[in-house]
Amino acid sequence: MQRKKDQPTPDEVLKLGEEFCFHLDGDISGYAVAFQEYKGIMHPLPLGQNEEMATLICQGKQFLPLDDNKEPEKLTESSDLGHHRFIISVAGESSQLPTPTIPPNSSGTIEAHVISVQVVP
Repeated sequence: MQRKKDQPTPDEVLKLGEEFCFHLDGDISGYAVAFQEYKGIMHPLPLGQNEEMATLICQGKQFLPLDDNKEPEKLTESSDLGHHRFIISVAGESSQLPTPTIPPNSSGTIEAHVISVQVVP
């Protein structure tokens, strides 16, 4: 239990089952991976074609993930209410990207984009 004033303010509020996708405005081109943090546990969130973890990205604005026709592919949260964090890591080389068990490689340039979401009924 927390006091309302002590609860984190989300960047977005989504209704359970509402469709969404990510809008990334990146400073580098290369590769991106995503993770969803829920209740302190990090879950991989595939961004690539055929459920691959990584996807190619360009510098500037784009939507993620993309379907086979390069259109934004909609995501939904269908069961877990409450606070979620989505982390999108971007690197120039795929070898620099973090995995569920390997933290980011500090030898290169990596961007981290974090979005806080509250899922409500």
